[in-house]
Amino acid sequence: MDIKAINAYSFTVWSHRQGAVVAQMIHLGHRLGLYKAMAGQGPMTAAAVAKRAGVGERYAEEWLRCQAAGGLLEYDNHMFLLPDAGAAVLADDESSPFFSAGAFTPVDARAQADRLVGAFQNDIGHGYDEGGADLVDVLEGMNAPWARLVLPGMVVDSIPGFRDRLEHGAVVIDVGCGSGLAVEALAGAFPQSTFVGIDPSEHAIARAKERLADVPNASAEVGYAEKIETRQADVVTAFDCLHDMSRPDQALSSIRSALPNDGLLVVKDIKTARTFEEQFKNPMLAMMYGLSIMSCLPSGLATEDGLGLGNQGLYPEKMRVMATTAGFTQFSVHDLGDPVNLYFEIRP
Repeated sequence: MDIKAINAYSFTVWSHRQGAVVAQMIHLGHRLGLYKAMAGQGPMTAAAVAKRAGVGERYAEEWLRCQAAGGLLEYDNHMFLLPDAGAAVLADDESSPFFSAGAFTPVDARAQADRLVGAFQNDIGHGYDEGGADLVDVLEGMNAPWARLVLPGMVVDSIPGFRDRLEHGAVVIDVGCGSGLAVEALAGAFPQSTFVGIDPSEHAIARAKERLADVPNASAEVGYAEKIETRQADVVTAFDCLHDMSRPDQALSSIRSALPNDGLLVVKDIKTARTFEEQFKNPMLAMMYGLSIMSCLPSGLATEDGLGLGNQGLYPEKMRVMATTAGFTQFSVHDLGDPVNLYFEIRP
């Protein structure tokens, strides 16, 4: 046995455990307001952080040391500093599109593991609702800043004619709308248009209905993208959801039927490559595949004929083929500098 090799491999294994633990501490920092207490304050002692956040000093000290050891805080002579970049990513959930801390909301890990054991052993999938209502919180934490700050401006302006349609009044269907974040943002920015969110998750739609209760030009309902062909829309959007669907090919065909010949489909989906060798360039690839196993792949295998793409399976070439097969003739890819997603402009 090569003890040095074993020790090195063991270090790699435990480094992943360290990441899982630090992730829990990020959630605590967000939930307890510790990052907000430090934002813009310069170097602080543990006592000062504890006082501003209203928590116990000893707990604050231990948390601060964990964050410094993890490279999230700067440390010098008993003083801890949250840098400006850290504040944008961890503290500013109102005006920073870089905010990430909300994505670390924990779910019931044991229950999730039990579901995945069953999925592996029986080679079956399951829908998002089996993950419980907590999953809605996680997805909101991940997507809220983007929906509020990036979608109505940068994304809309990147698609030729998109803003003009919304400003002059369009019927828009957002498939895979989740809890209605994108619908709310677009409806508020473009009151001349009408927005309908559709999602198969009852948990998500319940939250969406609460969110949109006072938005006169928006609504949400339980439904499937694969079954909207009887509807009529000027624009259909599908934000970070096609790869999660059991049959995204059928969804695209249904969407095509719902659109007129001058209609528009706007898709946001994972930035990935055709081969695993090309994907390997992504420094966060292990996390992406892990997240795929936890949610995307089971959703994609939720029906017997599910394609099970996972979050790395809908690369641009496949998206183009599926769109063309569904009856679309115009296809453009927009890279807006988002490290995770691409945007697709698809027209009949």
